[in-house]
Amino acid sequence: MAPCTDASFSPEVHAFYGDGKAVIGKLEGFNANVTDRRVYMFTLETANRAEVSLFEKHDAEDESCDVFSWTGDSLGSLPGLVGSSILSNRGVACIGEQTKALVTKYLSPINREQGIPSPATPRAAFGHTLNRYKDEYVRANCYLLC
Repeated sequence: MAPCTDASFSPEVHAFYGDGKAVIGKLEGFNANVTDRRVYMFTLETANRAEVSLFEKHDAEDESCDVFSWTGDSLGSLPGLVGSSILSNRGVACIGEQTKALVTKYLSPINREQGIPSPATPRAAFGHTLNRYKDEYVRANCYLLC
């Protein structure tokens, strides 16, 4: 199987709960190699706020990526839609592309930054977002897609 096809067949979703500081600590021990993924996403929710960051490399080996980001009141149905998409896809199509399509369709306005150096670790990728919520209770989800 090609790397994207293999990863699309077995994507991973990991959930972390606690205040931002506790989740940052959990990311230190989180054994996920984001450098091997072409598309991955981080969602964060509090009682009244939500953020999404979707990272996309054009090729898995690229040293830079595009980052799609959104902030709002709630993720709404997006987590369920992504989960349903993973289940119904069964690894047939690129789940990273399908997830990006859902994010850009359901979250507006979405910001896109291009040519960002690819983060080497989950903490490097998601720590900046978590630092804004150091003392708030959060649910953070890491989606390792393709």
